[in-house]
Amino acid sequence: MSLPDWIATIGVSLLLLAYVLDVTDYIADDSPWFFALNAIGASLACYAALMIKFWPFVVLEGIWAGVSVVALLRRWLRASELTPEEASQQLQMVYSASDLVQAQMLVDALAAESIEAHVLGQYLGGAIGELPAQSMLRVVVAASEWGRARAVVERFEAEFSSATESDARSVSDNS
Repeated sequence: MSLPDWIATIGVSLLLLAYVLDVTDYIADDSPWFFALNAIGASLACYAALMIKFWPFVVLEGIWAGVSVVALLRRWLRASELTPEEASQQLQMVYSASDLVQAQMLVDALAAESIEAHVLGQYLGGAIGELPAQSMLRVVVAASEWGRARAVVERFEAEFSSATESDARSVSDNS
């Protein structure tokens, strides 16, 4: 293969990688990775087309690369200029659970107080097998609810630790 063939192959492979990662939900179509893969891939494909003087492809890939670069820059600029309302909707970790049952119990306790919460990392158990998943399970809430959520977490921790201690006493009493 010639040099333009290699450059085009790498560029098109990056474009396909961005597409596959987006379609399979590994990355979002508005993530910086998606735009970066498209910008680099289209730039390489455009350069390869320029090397062989295939003008329709130069135009197509040049526009594709330009749009991707602009989208990437807009994404980075927008991230640094969040409105207070947008910032309040950002998720913040309120608790690191030792297991999925504990995390879900806290989510239920938060829901009882009308606080929407989510567990992040809940699907990692299948990926890590029998390894302990400590600190991988995180309960998150909207930043605007963090203060109220922390009060619920403190009550939850007090109740959870006292229940764990009484269970431990029951086990030791039976032995």
